[in-house]
Amino acid sequence: MTEKQWMTYSQIAARLGVTPDAIRHRSRKEGWQRQEGNDGKIRVLIDPELLSEIPARNGADSAPDSARNSGHDSDHPDREIRRLEDQSQILLRLIDLIDHQRTEHQKELARQRVDHAAELERVRADAERLRGELDRDRGDARQEREAATAERARLLDIIEQQGEQVKLLTDQWDDAAAERRRRWWWFWGGRSP
Repeated sequence: MTEKQWMTYSQIAARLGVTPDAIRHRSRKEGWQRQEGNDGKIRVLIDPELLSEIPARNGADSAPDSARNSGHDSDHPDREIRRLEDQSQILLRLIDLIDHQRTEHQKELARQRVDHAAELERVRADAERLRGELDRDRGDARQEREAATAERARLLDIIEQQGEQVKLLTDQWDDAAAERRRRWWWFWGGRSP
């Protein structure tokens, strides 16, 4: 088994006959291990078997078609390859744009989740605070109701006591008045008391 080797996107692209962007996209898609070299270029760890998928372009392959083929349509395959490479470049740019937009949407979604979680926590805290205030108000209202009931009972006792005193005084007054009337009748009736 051959060992993997570190190669730049350009080196791999030259071996496989594709663009460096195509290799960059493939490495990202397949999760190739990558590192930055001393020259600042990104290198990926690649299996040499991958390089044998498509034969490397050598001098014979890259020679003009007129040298290999004397026919009139000799440059048609090259034009078709260039057209396909251009289209693949456009597609890779679109994929990168879509990846970027997806990343931005994920960041926005994560931010909204954080905001919603904070808002939910705030609402829960407010609800808990209001529940505590309501419980306190209910306790205060119960105490006030009990105090009012006790005060009413005290006032009813006072009224009852005063009623008894008024009745006692009224009875005493009636007895005194009756006594005066008797004396008056006795006095006027010519009898001494």
